Amino acid sequence: MNQHNDQAFDGSETEIFSAINELASNTAEMIRARRKNERVRVDAAATMVPANLSDRDSAVWTGICHDISSNGCRLVISSPITVGDVFLLTLKSNKMNIDPIFVRCIRCHLLREDSFECGVAFFSDIRLGNQASDSLDDLSL
Repeated sequence: MNQHNDQAFDGSETEIFSAINELASNTAEMIRARRKNERVRVDAAATMVPANLSDRDSAVWTGICHDISSNGCRLVISSPITVGDVFLLTLKSNKMNIDPIFVRCIRCHLLREDSFECGVAFFSDIRLGNQASDSLDDLSL
């Protein structure tokens, strides 16, 4: 893993090449191999609001949750969110019954001008059980 976590990055040539090699090893196949849980296609309507109760009326993000696992999901929304921010996520699906859950944004990138793909991690794992049957083995990241 990352050897720089416990030390300050001094910018030496050796550390720069080490960091580049580490990033290069983070291929889609490697990331899929490290996943602990299977993803399930849901295509559910998603609504997110800031997790802080006093900020819940300040903003609303709506979109689609395309797939879900027991510890997170992939969303497509129309405006970006910031990595690290915490939200209350509500999903509406005919396939699954999922209570609103607190999530943290772990990635967000531009798909096109009005579309952003976000990965969010659940603060507590959910149980998917047999609610959905379409497992996904090769999703894009």
